[in-house]
Amino acid sequence: MATLHHNISGTTTAQLLAAGDAKRVSKISLCNTSSSNSVSIDLYIEKVGLGKFNLLDSLAIPTGTTFIYEGVSFNNSKGEFGLYITCTGTSPLVDVIIS
Repeated sequence: MATLHHNISGTTTAQLLAAGDAKRVSKISLCNTSSSNSVSIDLYIEKVGLGKFNLLDSLAIPTGTTFIYEGVSFNNSKGEFGLYITCTGTSPLVDVIIS
């Protein structure tokens, strides 16, 4: 079962939804929960054999700020797209809610 709530910490790439989770995504909330550092977000979908497609590229989110990305739509059924996030900055902390 797909997890729709994520606490992301550090600068690694995290898979938010795997291909085959079959979730309908219409909105993604990204909140910088760091007490003192801004964070840069790369949000993208990827399909094996087709490649990576950026939804958000180097989006800067200040401390204590939430960015809501609406109007998202992609095929998340088996063999289609997975959703990924990469955070950069000094000790990034980001809460992600997918709805």
